[in-house]
Amino acid sequence: MTFIGDFYKYMKTRTDAPPDFFIQGAIAALAYVMGTNVTCLDGWSRPIYPNMWIAIIARSGMGKSTPLDMSKSLVERASLGEGIFPEQFSQEALFSHMSAHSTGILYIQEFSAFMGAIHREYNAGTEQFLTKIYDVPDVEQRITMKKDEGLINIYKPCITILAASSPDWFAESFKGSSLRGGFLARFMFCPNNEPGEYVGLPGPRDESTEIGLADHLREVSRMSGRMDFSQVRQKFTEWDRVNRQKLREEYSPDFGGMRSRAGLMVLKASMIFHASADPSSMTITDKDLDQAIRYVERTHAMAEAYLSEEVAGDRYEGQRIKLLEIIRSHNGHVTWTEALRESRMSTREFRSAVETLRESGRVIVEPGIGRQRYLRLPETPKPLQ
Repeated sequence: MTFIGDFYKYMKTRTDAPPDFFIQGAIAALAYVMGTNVTCLDGWSRPIYPNMWIAIIARSGMGKSTPLDMSKSLVERASLGEGIFPEQFSQEALFSHMSAHSTGILYIQEFSAFMGAIHREYNAGTEQFLTKIYDVPDVEQRITMKKDEGLINIYKPCITILAASSPDWFAESFKGSSLRGGFLARFMFCPNNEPGEYVGLPGPRDESTEIGLADHLREVSRMSGRMDFSQVRQKFTEWDRVNRQKLREEYSPDFGGMRSRAGLMVLKASMIFHASADPSSMTITDKDLDQAIRYVERTHAMAEAYLSEEVAGDRYEGQRIKLLEIIRSHNGHVTWTEALRESRMSTREFRSAVETLRESGRVIVEPGIGRQRYLRLPETPKPLQ
């Protein structure tokens, strides 16, 4: 068994939140407790650490907070909570906290409130600071206004983020250009509105299960040194070559900042999946790499589909989103005539929306009886397990 697998199974007994969110909660906990103790020195220009920035996205009532709460609870149960940063902070307080605990994790229950806070005048520059330290520089110098601090040195600042967001806020505030570089491009976005199996009242928490999970985190926190990628280097290189070629030829420029980090994310995730399975060794296996590739490819594909389909940038994109919502409301399969009627678009606008969605692979047009046609959504990828 693995930490991620055990966390996943335990959470399925506690909540009917989308199961994908359980994977993200487990990954964030592992990434944080590994911190800067574990590294991959095979990076392109600097060592790579397993810190991750993750944002789960779902409408209200989908249980977004539960995986965050359990992830945080297990970290605290393992007596590793000294690096849990307060969700609300000033820039001065953040610098002071990081000077004492340079490895930390932010559990953010509402991403919109967090983004609003870091853009306030007294926090000016916080987004840029977090973006800069994402790659864990050897040292970051900051000046505080406190008389007893002044210039402070933050050695190997390493932050993991696990955030939750409502789709309404995200759609209103997100701009496509944000993913071409900068802060948001470093996140693994996990949108999902498909609930898990109904749980009902889950009863008391399972102490033995949580103790076992906390023990695993403590064991991971004792890992130290360089991860050995020698057994999978060729396999990773072959995958990375194909992925980079796709980036140049197929992917939209709007998602270039996110997609260009796929190789980096696979290396980070490989270390995390290995720590989940066997914290007693430092050798990355084929299974670790395969799981990491599947995780990154799936998460990026879900994020790109969501940002393309749910976050409208103009009137035409809004019409395409509306059409997708109509097809979903008919369980993913509806007649052309019914979709046109419900859309209230002109025939020309409707045909244009359908054609764009068909060309991008987001809608399939099927022939019916006589002149009737059907619109169908393609099959969605299976959940991670």
